[in-house]
Parts: sequence; C-alpha cells; structure tokens
Amino acid sequence: MELRHGFCFSSAFFVVGILWTAQAENQPASNFVCLDISKSEAELRKASSETSIILNWTDSSGHSSELTAVNLQIFPDGELLLGVPERENSFIKIPHHCLKRQSDEANLFSINLPACHTCPVKWKSLDACRKYTFEIKSEYSNASIGAEPFKLETFTSQRGISPKTSFEGLWRCPSQKFFCRGIIDQFDPYASAFGATKTSGCLDNDKICNREKDCESGVDELHCAKSRQFWFIGNQPPPCNDGFQCGRQCIPNELVCDGKYDCLDGSDEHYDCEYSVSCNQLTTSFGHIVSAPITKPDEDIHKNNLMHLVQKSIIAITVQANHTIWLAFNKFRTKEKHFLKVYDGPYSTSPLLLSHSGSTKPISVRSSLNNLYVEFPSYYDQSYGVDIFYASVFDKEQPFIPGCGGYIHGDGIISSWSYSSLTSPISDCIWFVQAAQHDGIIVLKEKFDSKRNTSTYKFATLANNPIMTVYDGWNTSGRVLWDDKGLLARSSRVIYSISPKMMIRMNWPEQGEHRNTFN
Repeated sequence: MELRHGFCFSSAFFVVGILWTAQAENQPASNFVCLDISKSEAELRKASSETSIILNWTDSSGHSSELTAVNLQIFPDGELLLGVPERENSFIKIPHHCLKRQSDEANLFSINLPACHTCPVKWKSLDACRKYTFEIKSEYSNASIGAEPFKLETFTSQRGISPKTSFEGLWRCPSQKFFCRGIIDQFDPYASAFGATKTSGCLDNDKICNREKDCESGVDELHCAKSRQFWFIGNQPPPCNDGFQCGRQCIPNELVCDGKYDCLDGSDEHYDCEYSVSCNQLTTSFGHIVSAPITKPDEDIHKNNLMHLVQKSIIAITVQANHTIWLAFNKFRTKEKHFLKVYDGPYSTSPLLLSHSGSTKPISVRSSLNNLYVEFPSYYDQSYGVDIFYASVFDKEQPFIPGCGGYIHGDGIISSWSYSSLTSPISDCIWFVQAAQHDGIIVLKEKFDSKRNTSTYKFATLANNPIMTVYDGWNTSGRVLWDDKGLLARSSRVIYSISPKMMIRMNWPEQGEHRNTFN
C-alpha cells in the first residue's frame, strides 16, 4: 500500500514542489529524497512503487549563489513534534551540496538523493488520512539575507483495500457456523482410504479447536489456545491470555489488521484497520458525501454476513476562511456499532461535534471554523450507509446550538425553538435551504395535520417565540419573501423562492414585545 502525494506553491523567495511516498508498516521505514521537476499544481494521487521524496523549486531571492541549505519542518495535525523518536523527519536539513541546478537557470534547483546516493536524507513515511503542514526556509551564507519561512498544508489521501483470505468460504455460512471443505467422518476413519468422496459444508462453531480434526485441511484446529492439561469445561477451549480472541480461536496479536483473515469468523480484520480506510479532502464550497459501495468478494455471501462487509471512510472538509460548514443528512442508516463521527476541526483529535449510529437521521450540525473531519461507514449492502450534503456560509461568529438553525438540501422540515428553551444567549437562528436541482426553486408551506384535518400553520401573539423572516438567497440583502410584520405576514400560506436558495431567519424580540409568528 503506497501513496504519492504532490503539490506546488509560490512565495516571495522560491517555488517548491514536494512529492513523497507513504509506505505500509511492513516495509522499510526510511525514504530518501530524489528529483522530479514536472509538478506544476497541487494534487493528491495514487503512487507508483518508488520510495522517495521529490523536492524542486525556484529561488527568487536574488541570492541563489549564496544558498547553503534548505530546512524542512513537518507539523502533523498542526503540531510540530520535535525530539520525538518515532517522528524522525520532524526536522530535515538538506545541505547545499545535495542540491542540483536545473538547466542553465542559476536559480532553478532540485534534489536528487535516492538511497544509493552519497548524500542521503533519512525520511520516515507519513501516515495516511492525516493533515500535515510543511514549513520551508532557505539558509544563505550571508546571514543578513532575510528568508522568511512559510507554510503550506496537505492531506494524505488513501484508497482503502479489502483484506485477503487464506481459507475458503469465509462468508458462505450463517452465524455460529464455518465452512469446511472435506468434512472428516469421525465414525468412519477408513472412508478416505477406500476413495470415498468427502462432503463439504457448514459445521457448528463448537467443532473449532475441539482437539479433533473435522476438516481435511485442518483449518478448524488452527490458532487454538494452548493448555498443559485437557480443557473441557462446557466444551470451551482454553482462555486466550496472550493473543487476540476470535470465537474459539486465539491468534497472535501481530496477525490482527495485517491484511489477511486468520480467524474463521473474520473478526481479526475489522472496521478500524488502517489499511482498509478510504480518505480524501474536499475544498469546494458545496459538496456531496455518500457511502461508497464495497466491492463484492469473489465467493458467495450468506445474508447473515452482509454487515461484516463494511469499511471506514474519512472526508476532511476545508472551505474558505471566515466561513463555517453546515452538514445536512438526507439518508442515514448504520449498524449500532458503526458510528458517524464529526469532529469540529481539521483533525481526528479536534473536538467531537457529533457521534451517531442507527436508523434515525441526525440533526443538521455546523462547524465553528472552516474545517470539519467526518468519519462514516460504507457497506456492501447498499440499504445501509450515509448521504450527506455540505455547504459553507459566512461566519457570523455565533456559537452553534443544536436545533437552532440548520442546512437542508432538498426536502426537509423547518422548526424553531422557544427563546426560553435556549441554554445560551443568541441573537437569531438561521436555516439555509437549497433546492436539490441547480435550476429548481423552493416551496415553503405549512405542515398539515391529517389526524385533525387542520393545518399547524397559524399566527400567535407569543413573546417567547421568534420573529421569522424569509429571504430569497442566503443573505439579508436578498428579496424578502415573508415576514412576521406588515402585510407579508397576512398573505400567502405558501412561500416560493425565486432562486434555488432560501434563507429563513428566526430572531427574538426585546423582552415584553408581542408580534405575530409563524409556527
């Protein structure tokens, strides 16, 4: 599993392009720098098998002849880990004699330092699905040359892979059973000697690690916990004290999340294994996030095992500065143990904003700043998964209060809170509504109560309820379509937008003020 990531940027001093390769854990941990000057724009892409860092730049300081070194510092998750042994490449100094000039240009430099070169620079591979900040600064022989360091960020994407299996029929049998090719008949030990054909099928799990070989391949007696004495308490195997317990088996810990199934129940390669996670970054103002279907295994799958075919997906969302991000959930159905997690920031270590599982859709949530980190499950069974839309809006620097405002993409319900029920002081709650089609319009109408044959749309004189104003578009400069004051409040009970966007603002009056409101 190898990934190459690349980007280029410009500054007052030089233009740099960096490519690196992230390695799997069972491969050598050190990388070396080498040249590639072909990059011209930011990108994240799948890598070849080459293990290297690629660095090239144009020195625009006017003092390229006095350049002595280039210093590179790395901030994983926004924190510089200096002096930490496992992060060997938190600070890298690349001396001048390792640099190579490009063409006839005096200020075009590159680095060509593969493993066999006389000037190696050790490099520890980067983690996938993580945000890194690179700080780069040039050094010159003349200390008076002021080369200000500058930073750039990138996210290490990854496309998850499915684990492999070394035995047949992993998902073919129902729960509490396993597949056995060539069942041995314990009551007829001579059957195989006379050419009898052995049958294949599903056996009960109590045949696993029962000290009797029930399958011709012996798969049922692999990875059994060892005991000095015969263990027979309720037909249970010995306890697994120094490994990973999977049913009646006990496998070494190093076989867990190694990319290959070793347990007959498949539990050693699970949802949180790093190699199976797919992750990417989105930087557009609007976007759509959906659980991607998992590729069908080559063998048959019993319906009871469909939920075992699940992988974690991660999306890091970054929008323009001074904006926040709203999430709208159009579809949501996960198993109880598979959670959607939304972190309020660019990292998995950011504050947890939402953790949710099951079949009920979460309420719309909003970031504090311009970053969100979203984890969610993707299933083989397409009746499960998530369907999320996001949108960036200008930051009004108000705290997020669940239920106070939200984002709706397509159909949905607008609701308001009573001022007295709010736990934090806030001036208004704003709903942002977007039509499902780019050329569509929005219809806002009262909710009809079919049991009472009446509409819940009504006017009231309640000081604790908000004043509602409806705008066309997503700002207060748009045309007012409805308000609680004046003639508009007594006109139509159905409100149509002009554009594909509508904003509903609910703000609270001064204490004691009475006015009409829309419920």
